[in-house]
Amino acid sequence: MLRRLQAAPSSNWGPSSLEEANMFRCFLHELEGKVALNAPTSSLRLADSLDIIRDVMQRIRDMLSPARRLPQDILALIFHFFVHEGESFDSRSKALMLCSVSRHWREAALSTPALWTNLVLDVKPGWNLTFERICLSRSYPYSVNIQLSAAQDCLPVWLDEAIALISKNMCRIQYLAIDIQPPVIDGQLSNDRRLGGVFPAFRGEVTANRLTTLIVSVPPGALAWEWVSSLSGIAPHLSGFYFFGDTLPNVPWSQLTRLAIGPIDLFKSLRILAHAPRLRDVDLTIGATELIAHSPSLFVHNLKCLLLERHEGANIPVIHFLSYVQLPHLVSLAIVGETNDFLPFPLLSLLDRSSCHLRRLVLVDTPVLAKHFRTILEHQAMQRLKWLKIERSMAGDFSHRLLYDLPSLLPTLEMVYVDPMPSSRGPVVFFAKRKDGLYSAPTTGTPSLGDIFTFDPSDSEL
Repeated sequence: MLRRLQAAPSSNWGPSSLEEANMFRCFLHELEGKVALNAPTSSLRLADSLDIIRDVMQRIRDMLSPARRLPQDILALIFHFFVHEGESFDSRSKALMLCSVSRHWREAALSTPALWTNLVLDVKPGWNLTFERICLSRSYPYSVNIQLSAAQDCLPVWLDEAIALISKNMCRIQYLAIDIQPPVIDGQLSNDRRLGGVFPAFRGEVTANRLTTLIVSVPPGALAWEWVSSLSGIAPHLSGFYFFGDTLPNVPWSQLTRLAIGPIDLFKSLRILAHAPRLRDVDLTIGATELIAHSPSLFVHNLKCLLLERHEGANIPVIHFLSYVQLPHLVSLAIVGETNDFLPFPLLSLLDRSSCHLRRLVLVDTPVLAKHFRTILEHQAMQRLKWLKIERSMAGDFSHRLLYDLPSLLPTLEMVYVDPMPSSRGPVVFFAKRKDGLYSAPTTGTPSLGDIFTFDPSDSEL
């Protein structure tokens, strides 16, 4: 019947008889019933399909553009934490990675000066300062931190551009580290004093009001001392000075609170400490000098952190330094590489003379103290000791006997690390006090010397 209706020649066609008309009427009635029966189901199926399409489109929009964006200031704080976390000084790769995520993040990163404050000037053949100049522009007006390093194959002419950039932006530099390796000529190190010629002395028109930390590591004769002296002379807020060279420049010792120098002889170290009353963190490498006669002990009032390291080839032991100082506020003491048999006696004398209370004690390569460890740890200056590190300084069997008594000997002790001498068979022992007051099981963790000998800003006692 349906085919006959579809094959009708024109719209004027009709049934040929009453019987045929009744037949068509019944057929149309059946079709209307089927349509009425399937319409709700088809409508619901169509509505479900439209909902699915809308959900898919919404998910696509959400992936292309977030519905809610963080405010610019909150995003800048997150970026700053991400870029500067960890120990790596060079944070440029992290900042560039943030710029590659999306247009919104790129705009936020480029408009956050704190992300571009660390600059690394690695002087080598074929280098240029284009990116460093962009970082200086992006970080304005924030203070910047700069590391300048020159490899052994560096020529003096290559340093000119880097030094000019530092001099031009000296008013914004807060941290400046200079590391120049001695040049190599025909396979041998050469002390080329011409390298100092690229460092022009600063004049009166240059200021360094923001400079607080200066680190200089150069070969003998490779740096113009007039440059370092003039630099420290225009830095009224310089508080940290770290120098490794053959001759000390003139720096404002009276305003320093952090100092690391070495190798240096006993005369210079005592003279510096006498003119630096504000020092609280000192690393000294004792170098070669003549023995000096007995003199009154040097009273260093503010010194809290001291590291003494025996320099190779030195004929003056650390014990002579300990014999000349009084450190009433000392809280962290580290002695490295001292093998003089008389070391225990000036050390105990220093503790008696200073009336200090140590929080951290580090003894590395000091086997002469093995028989005196108990006497030292029973001293009243150790009654508040929290961290103890003894490395390559005692036999394995003796270390186990001593460690067994440590909880009762030093009730305030929180962390212990003992590495016996290589000749003994004793294992490395490292354990810490838990929150419940009991010591954890010994582990094989190996904290570095820097981890133990670093001030904890959250420790109010330091």
